[in-house]
Amino acid sequence: MTKGMIFKLGVFLCMGVHLFSAPPEQPTPIEKRAYLKFESGASFSTDGSVHAPSDFWDPAKQGYNDDFGIAPLFLLAFGYDIIPALTSELSLSYRPHYSYKKYQVPPDSIQTPGALGTKTRHFHLDATSLLFSLFFNGKGFDALRWETGPSGSYIYPFIGAGVGISELTIYDFRSTGIPANPEFVTPDVSFNSVASENQYTKRYRFTYQVFAGFEYRLLPSWGFELGYRWFSTTRFRGPSFVRDSRGNSANITGSEWKQRLSANEVFANV
Repeated sequence: MTKGMIFKLGVFLCMGVHLFSAPPEQPTPIEKRAYLKFESGASFSTDGSVHAPSDFWDPAKQGYNDDFGIAPLFLLAFGYDIIPALTSELSLSYRPHYSYKKYQVPPDSIQTPGALGTKTRHFHLDATSLLFSLFFNGKGFDALRWETGPSGSYIYPFIGAGVGISELTIYDFRSTGIPANPEFVTPDVSFNSVASENQYTKRYRFTYQVFAGFEYRLLPSWGFELGYRWFSTTRFRGPSFVRDSRGNSANITGSEWKQRLSANEVFANV
């Protein structure tokens, strides 16, 4: 065998090793996924820290503080997986018809002329919120992603937080009651009441939330979540204009009620 043939055979063998050997492994690409989410649930309001300045509002044995009851929760969100373990989300949520109701009896020592006496305070509240959130997904960690069957479905936890702004709409703000003393009853009015001058009062306040739960990923493009959320706004003022049962209007700017909306919430979404 000549030197030329030996050289050609060596080149051929080297080419064969290169052609038939396994290609080097490539790094797994980072999953990036956009999604649309629909959510519903229930919002259980907590103590509203309701305060009514005494320069206009009557004192009462029961005070003014109370919660705002329970409201349904509806949410639409657009999200994007930055990396498998971290997701960003922009959400628009609506919580209609919270209801405040407080029965009040004046203190035994009340001497305030014109006091309403025994009464019930009412108002309703709607909250519309726009929030941006970030949360961590267990699907980005093998130890926190639990397969549930051969079809590739799995369950993983998530936890996150968000900030934004809420439009708070106060309506049906009113006080009704019977005067404590007959001297407060006039021929034209057998009872006294106070209502807001405007049908609706809107306030805009900073809002935050923290949440956690579990997602069941049934298909690559479909799953559902169950979770818990703490939702809260900063303090906001009530109506600035009120009208009594005789039709008299008053500007009470500086003496408005002050309260906050905060709630424990449970939710499910797809």
